[in-house]
Amino acid sequence: MARGLKHLTAMDAMFLYVETPEMPMHVSSLMCCTLPEGYQGDYFEDVKALLQARLHLASLFTSKLVQMPFDLTTPVWVEDENLDLDYHVRRMVLSKPGTREQLHALVARLQSSLLDRSRPLWEIYVIEGLENGEVAVFNKIHHAAMDGQGGVAVANMILDITPEPRAVRPPRTRLYRSNDQLGAAEMMSAGLGNTAGQVKKVATVFGQLLAMGSDKVINSISWKALLKSSKAVGVEAAEQSTPPPRERQRFAPTTVFNGSITNQRSVTSFSLDLAELKELGKSVDATINDMVMAICSGALRSYLSDANALPAKSMIGAVPYSMRAQGNTDISNQSSMGYMRLRTDIADPMRRLRAIQESSQAFKQDNAVFKGFALTDFPSVGLPWLLPMMVNFVTRARLAEKAPALANVAISNVPGPNMPLYFAGARLRTFAPVSIVMHGVALNITVQSYNGGLHFGVVACRRALPNMEDFAEDMLAAYEDLKKAIARHHRKLTKEANEANEAGNDALHNGVSSAPTGEKTKSPRAPIKRSKPVLVKVLPKPAAKKST
Repeated sequence: MARGLKHLTAMDAMFLYVETPEMPMHVSSLMCCTLPEGYQGDYFEDVKALLQARLHLASLFTSKLVQMPFDLTTPVWVEDENLDLDYHVRRMVLSKPGTREQLHALVARLQSSLLDRSRPLWEIYVIEGLENGEVAVFNKIHHAAMDGQGGVAVANMILDITPEPRAVRPPRTRLYRSNDQLGAAEMMSAGLGNTAGQVKKVATVFGQLLAMGSDKVINSISWKALLKSSKAVGVEAAEQSTPPPRERQRFAPTTVFNGSITNQRSVTSFSLDLAELKELGKSVDATINDMVMAICSGALRSYLSDANALPAKSMIGAVPYSMRAQGNTDISNQSSMGYMRLRTDIADPMRRLRAIQESSQAFKQDNAVFKGFALTDFPSVGLPWLLPMMVNFVTRARLAEKAPALANVAISNVPGPNMPLYFAGARLRTFAPVSIVMHGVALNITVQSYNGGLHFGVVACRRALPNMEDFAEDMLAAYEDLKKAIARHHRKLTKEANEANEAGNDALHNGVSSAPTGEKTKSPRAPIKRSKPVLVKVLPKPAAKKST
């Protein structure tokens, strides 16, 4: 018998339907690995052997997609009985000297090509010849198979926490008929059943919304603002009724990143010390996300200023946020998209950081109201026909160059493990994500924390951003500028505190000298110093002595 079919959710399937040669929809990562000291083996063969033993731990490695009859609904995952590991795992060698720039150029070329939909939607490249003796591993997985946090879950399946790979149980003997042998009638029946389930999910969510009660909904959000902002398709979503009104920006200004894209990419990666960045942020009450946004904003401002292309209005970032419930380990897509102002219109780094903190707070408020009710699956009848037609029209008509822009850049932060990991015995030194660009948003900056580092992966359409290494230098310079601005901020606060202290001392001193002659004066008080509160134990008064 055949086991139950697993359909793509409507959100997962969207990444298939909007994919074109110019817009590949796979997400990738670049890992630089240090081989064990004295290693004399063939690392490529070690990687293949490890994957062969662990492919069954994540179904996406052994499953391929099969379209439903007449494309009535979303495709289904079926087991690929003819999985060719030699196709999916490939060896690449950089020519000498094997610099970082050469590595990034190769990754950009690999990122540009589509995955073969007739096979499981993943590829892994073992890249040798780096000048520092390391080995790089570049992997591609289709976004239809997982989101960012799902990628972390998959990485945990194939990576180890020790140099010695852990033993895993071998796959069980299959006792069922492969799903790709099912007939059209069985597939149609499964498709109708899946659509019925999607309708039920939608009804459940609407029922939950109604159960919230009108008072709770009205207190949570201003419906007038919601209707107004919905015309902007989500930019600066519904205004909260409680906080004071804030400045709104319906659309993003037009920049070089807001045109139609080609299939050519430019890529770079670099790392920052997570502890240092976290401590800097903590000193000014800024989160890691605030600091990342400030670095990106500073780099964008610098890069576009040098090209005389900086818009007067603030640029807007498209920021994915997770809708994944705590403890949910399903690797399917469970995220949505919000928009926030990057305050590239502010020159001073410290003032810009404060403005970004305000934008971030507004972003959280705007997206918190219905976060628990966002749909990741919904009836998708007709989507397999409609969406590809729409995307083809947008591409041919070059609408991205004519329509108002919702965002200029996509920025995402994915939390990762804070411990060293190993892949086939080699230690991962860096773990840089490489994501997706689209028509109208030709630049993507994705950040992942790993083992005390904050690893940036930047990808762009090569036509929009040909000088990627220059942009990486701008990002590093923006971080240095931010550090200097925070240091100046602390010096200013210290100076103001000292001046206030001195002014208090002078006032007390002048008060004593100017007292009238013969009048009893109080001794001057020492300047007040803030300190931790001291707990004082109050003892009961002693009983009065009786008179004899």
